[in-house]
Amino acid sequence: MAEPAVEPPPERCWIKDLGEPGYTTLRPIPVDLVRHGPEDFEAMFTEANLGIDGSDKEDALENLTADILDTFDDLVSVPTAKLGKSLAKEFRVLKSYVART
Repeated sequence: MAEPAVEPPPERCWIKDLGEPGYTTLRPIPVDLVRHGPEDFEAMFTEANLGIDGSDKEDALENLTADILDTFDDLVSVPTAKLGKSLAKEFRVLKSYVART
């Protein structure tokens, strides 16, 4: 009987520059990169409960960066009192890493 395939442990990296005018990082964003297959990578910002796939490491990081900015913009436009518990926590985390300039 064949042993089940074991995924390698996540590779830790950091987003230090969001690459988008009008935004800055307040501190480096920790990202875990997991390879699920030859062209299947997942980038996760676990503390903010965000994760997204890409065809390679760079693609997954670019996709995650875009998702971080989109989520930040979506949440900043909603009054804090109207955010549920989960989204309020996600927004607090994002605000500790990302700011508009």
